[in-house]
Amino acid sequence: MPCITRSCCATERWRACGGRRADPIRLAPLLALPPIALGIAAAAWMIASAPGPAQIDGRPPALPVRVMTVAQEDIRPTAAVWGNLRAAETWVAVAEVQGEVIWRHPDLEPGRLIPAGTEVLRIDPADYELALAQSQADLAALEAEGAQLIAETANTARILELERERLALADQHPDIWQAYAALGKACATEGPLSDREKRLVKLALAVGASSEGAVHSHARRARSENIPEDAIAQVALLAIGPLGLPHAVAAKNWIEDGKP
Repeated sequence: MPCITRSCCATERWRACGGRRADPIRLAPLLALPPIALGIAAAAWMIASAPGPAQIDGRPPALPVRVMTVAQEDIRPTAAVWGNLRAAETWVAVAEVQGEVIWRHPDLEPGRLIPAGTEVLRIDPADYELALAQSQADLAALEAEGAQLIAETANTARILELERERLALADQHPDIWQAYAALGKACATEGPLSDREKRLVKLALAVGASSEGAVHSHARRARSENIPEDAIAQVALLAIGPLGLPHAVAAKNWIEDGKP
């Protein structure tokens, strides 16, 4: 028998076509399976395609830095204070010589640091060199005077020794000594020379003999007899020609030794 209508339900159509009648209790669970499966598939797809949970970095954030290359150099510490400030050490320079300062270290200022051993001032050496030359000349003169005093001491010792020998000779041989004294008097009175001239001649003979002790003795006697100093000094000048300049200079020094 053909189907009655096209709009009948599936159950009715199944029945009209002569099929076996289906049980509605058994078909209900089967009808719920497709939506459930579809829902599970959709949920699985959504879970698989969903982004993961947001991750937060627990480390502290990095700070921006600026790198600079610096060169080593000396620095002067400074401090801002209130009150009375006094230096722990005070340096005072005193020059041992006089002279004009011709150079000054640029760091020679209050508060500056200068390494030990640094030259800070330079003095004009002209005055120092002149003073040094004068000191050396004075030292040489003192050494010469010292040598002269030593020589005079030796000459005086020799003169004293000669005088002792003369006195000993006079004591041992009085007749010879009296004859010798008489000879001296006779020589002094023989001739027209005055006492002044005779004294200068004896001084000249002592100079010619290079006898320092005799020169000292006759120069001293000449002064005691009030003979002028220029006349005594002339004896040494007259010795330049016959005796030579060095001998005359030595005689002049001997004559001036006893000069007051």
